[in-house]
Amino acid sequence: MATLEHVGNRQAEFSQTANALKTRLTVVRWICFGLSIAGATLAAIAGGLPTDEYRNYLAWPAAAALAISAFVTGRLLTKDAVKLQVKARMAAEALKRETYLYATSAVPYNDPDPAKNDAQLTAALNEVTKNTQDLAQHKPKTIKPGSCPRGPLTLGEYTTKRLDGQINYYTNTANKLTTPSRALHVSEFTLAGVAAVITAIAAHMGKGKFDIAPLTAVITTLAGTVLAHLAATRYDDQIASYRAAADRLSDLKATIVPGTTVAELAKATEEIVTNETQSWQAGWLK
Repeated sequence: MATLEHVGNRQAEFSQTANALKTRLTVVRWICFGLSIAGATLAAIAGGLPTDEYRNYLAWPAAAALAISAFVTGRLLTKDAVKLQVKARMAAEALKRETYLYATSAVPYNDPDPAKNDAQLTAALNEVTKNTQDLAQHKPKTIKPGSCPRGPLTLGEYTTKRLDGQINYYTNTANKLTTPSRALHVSEFTLAGVAAVITAIAAHMGKGKFDIAPLTAVITTLAGTVLAHLAATRYDDQIASYRAAADRLSDLKATIVPGTTVAELAKATEEIVTNETQSWQAGWLK
């Protein structure tokens, strides 16, 4: 099982590299979102002031916040940065699939000769990692043991570790993403409503010490910024996709017939997981 151990270790490297890249993208995305909101808000307040006496105290910070957001977005939230994170995750998931198929003696690791199965697993490792050299500089210094199997699995062990594990992962992740998704939807709806109210009020009030009319355009911009952030994070798409995958795996578990081998269950499970992973990849790269 030395080959399986080695591939499991390599999978852990790719998985934790993907996690690190994802964390960086997420933090930067939220920082830029906050800067955009702050910049637009300060600009709106500055534009509504009746004199220039205090306007610059708000206009300069507003311009700085928007400029920093644009600069960081252009440098750290590029398509290449997203592709790099997707590449790491796809490599990790591909190797995890191969280790589970190997540990359950599923096709193509069902040869009576262990040496041939080891050779097949090594070939799979080489195929997955052949274009991943650019990920090396992003690999964490300390790699923790991964979740891949390190030895043969029985039907019960595979069901608990992999099938149930994936159902729980998809379900819990979808539930976790629901909170920020709802918050962003509510924020956008609220901002759009506020903009409509301000438009109606401004039409009847006219200019006073503070002109509220410019707030309409800015609040509408804020609502658009929230929607853009929601689209960039792909919360809604991921929630739907993860829940659908969890349902398919739950259906598979519920319809296991007596006599099903661990290899047969692994083949069916890994096919569902692979389809979900490919769907996830397509969503981020479109």
